[in-house]
Amino acid sequence: MTRHQRVQAALDGKSVDRAPVSAWGHFYHKEHSAQGLADAMISFQEQYDWDFMKINPRASYHAEDWGYTYRQSGKPGDRPECTAFPIHGVEDWKKLEPLPSDQGVLGEHLRAVELIRKSLRGGAPFIMTVFSPLMVAGYLADLDTDAVKRHIQEDPGAVSQGLAAIAETFADFVRKLAAAGVDGVYFATTWANEGMLDAKEYRNLARTHDMLVLEEARNLWFNVLHLCGDRIHLEDMADYPVHAIHWDMHAEENPNMAEGKTIIAPAVAGGVDRRVLSGGSAEEVKTQVRRALIQTGARHFLLGPSCSADIFRTPQANFSAMRNASEEGRG
Repeated sequence: MTRHQRVQAALDGKSVDRAPVSAWGHFYHKEHSAQGLADAMISFQEQYDWDFMKINPRASYHAEDWGYTYRQSGKPGDRPECTAFPIHGVEDWKKLEPLPSDQGVLGEHLRAVELIRKSLRGGAPFIMTVFSPLMVAGYLADLDTDAVKRHIQEDPGAVSQGLAAIAETFADFVRKLAAAGVDGVYFATTWANEGMLDAKEYRNLARTHDMLVLEEARNLWFNVLHLCGDRIHLEDMADYPVHAIHWDMHAEENPNMAEGKTIIAPAVAGGVDRRVLSGGSAEEVKTQVRRALIQTGARHFLLGPSCSADIFRTPQANFSAMRNASEEGRG
């Protein structure tokens, strides 16, 4: 099978010659420019011959055009430090306005997407990371989730007004991503779990804004929903219009792959604990791959890390072990 055929078959629940596999993570020291990000993504893709590419954009790309700024440490594996952010009080949410998605930092990432598309030359499917409006909102408050929760309690209308501006911006961004040739989006949220909001709270506050963004991806064939954290709302998010749902099966009280397949209709994605990937042995990685293949029957399944991998602390042997172990997955 070609990479496209393998991924499409897996998403459709059809037989595959082996489980499609990929990994992703941040190249903090390279992702500060369109060319640097594109070069890092292509180099990582070619090194391990992944079946698909999830573009890992700059860690704060989704927030910078609203005034989030950062300082790089200069060390490849260290996350940049926030130096300024726009949301300090509940009234600040009302100041957010929709932004043109082809300018500024978003425009820079559209250029990176175009560079990646040209370099891939159709050799592998690729999807772009887009965050839920509520996740973007968290960055605008410097990831102070307690403050965001307090604002939601104080004035949910003000927060929702801000989320609407974010959603409008990213709906337009996804529209432009589709025009730029991506095969799908990797739509991520850190808020759809019991540690952040309960299922009803998330649904009431975030769902409408999520759907506005995802509507623009409906004609793409490879959309993935990522639910981050413990005790995720998998059942409540099962009807999101995506082709696969990705979560950490190793996190506390999260369903494993087999349990997930009884809850959702889309394909399941993940399988390897990113902590084992970075700190375990190659044999431990292989064991987790085999377990995931057994739980899924190697069908309707995309193999990958449980969340973004720590690129600079993960031994090359472990990435290779995950890639090579996928050969055992014939469904």
